[in-house]
Amino acid sequence: MWDVDCSGLIPADASNIHSAYFTEPQTIELMRRIFQGVDRDVLIAQTFAAGNEAMRTSYGTVFVIAALTLAVWMFFYILTPSAPLVPRDIIVVALINTVVVLVIMKVCTRRDKHDNTANKP
Repeated sequence: MWDVDCSGLIPADASNIHSAYFTEPQTIELMRRIFQGVDRDVLIAQTFAAGNEAMRTSYGTVFVIAALTLAVWMFFYILTPSAPLVPRDIIVVALINTVVVLVIMKVCTRRDKHDNTANKP
């Protein structure tokens, strides 16, 4: 399956937020299209998930992880040009960067959700 944050497709005033994923027509349609194998770009283009920021930012996340990995590789290449990072080391760096980026995203998401609920009347 594919990880999709459908919170943007569920109304804020949904009575049972835990089961709303399976009762809201927009999320059911999105799941149906995913199971049919419709590509993510097609779903975004067809606005089945146009309000879903998590789908659009996933490309940015991959880009940030790749850029950080390249930056670390360049740092070590400049620091020790005779012994640059080998592929095994690059994989470890990419995994560490992935964990760091995902943790930062999770912390920011929780902070934003907390700020949004604190500001509601």
